[in-house]
Amino acid sequence: MTVWTSGDAIVAAGHRLLGTPDSDVAHGVAYALVAALMVTVALYGHATIVAMQKLVVPVVGALMVLGFFAFAGSVDVNAPGGEYALGGFWQTWTLSAVLFAAAPISYGPTIGDYTRRISSIRFSSKQIGVALGVGMFVGVMLPSLFGAVTALSFANPTDSYLDDLVTASPGWFVLPIILISVLGGLSQGVLCIYASGLDLEGLTPRLKRTQTTVITAAVAIVLLYLGVFVFDAVESVTAMTVALNAVITPWVAILAIGALTTRSYDPTDLQAFAQGRRGGRYWFTGGWNLPAVIAWIVGATFGVLTVNTELYVGPLADLAGGVDLSTIGSAALAGLIYLAGVRFIKA
Repeated sequence: MTVWTSGDAIVAAGHRLLGTPDSDVAHGVAYALVAALMVTVALYGHATIVAMQKLVVPVVGALMVLGFFAFAGSVDVNAPGGEYALGGFWQTWTLSAVLFAAAPISYGPTIGDYTRRISSIRFSSKQIGVALGVGMFVGVMLPSLFGAVTALSFANPTDSYLDDLVTASPGWFVLPIILISVLGGLSQGVLCIYASGLDLEGLTPRLKRTQTTVITAAVAIVLLYLGVFVFDAVESVTAMTVALNAVITPWVAILAIGALTTRSYDPTDLQAFAQGRRGGRYWFTGGWNLPAVIAWIVGATFGVLTVNTELYVGPLADLAGGVDLSTIGSAALAGLIYLAGVRFIKA
């Protein structure tokens, strides 16, 4: 998604400022350049990513705030809306809420990798939790509001938000749009690639992180090109985001329960899988935490069956009259099963 949006911004801005072609070839080349940059930074690892974020976050944040002023004069708060995407208010509102939740949910599995590097002497768990909460809320809310407000300035909206954004933008703000899209996309995309590489490394300890990063990046890039040039990109990305929510959210719920109920952890045993060792505090049953795995499978299955999008409707999507239960339902079900499983084992 980040490669897609960043590449589209480059093509749209180049077409307006320089008259370069807005074609499939141009989009394909832009995607390749952005993806190559993201993968390169991700391969360098954690220290490089953190250093990059220190520069990107304030720059993109300031430009987004500036964007509210750039579009203020053309925003029409009384602009007529179209038909509800799913036919009704609550069904469509829930779909929007699930899509909005995708961003904070996607960070759930990776937060542990970053917070473990924060000094427990200098900062308490409460301070870290508050910082995460504020950062997550502002970090997700600001770009969401930017998108909602700027969309109200589009005279004749099309299927491409970025094309419309560049078209409606004052000439002096086109370059900042490129910076927001590319730097913001780079910041998010690098995190995704790096985190997915770590995840795959945990499943395949014989491979190095750089190797697993290249593998996951290659899969993501192939899916990008298929989504844009073979399938309807907007609808496929929306449906895939909701489906991924249904699969990821129950795992995040399990991780959250584990974090809240665990008083201490063993930093050495945490690296057992990555180092190819057997045994230790987190070896559980042959390397599998069965209550967590069972809870995740049940929760994720329920989530996928209850997804409700324009492209894919699960067989249980009508449980609540078309209101999407995939995210909340999968998390609640997985959490309850995990808690029951842990208590059963302790008993």
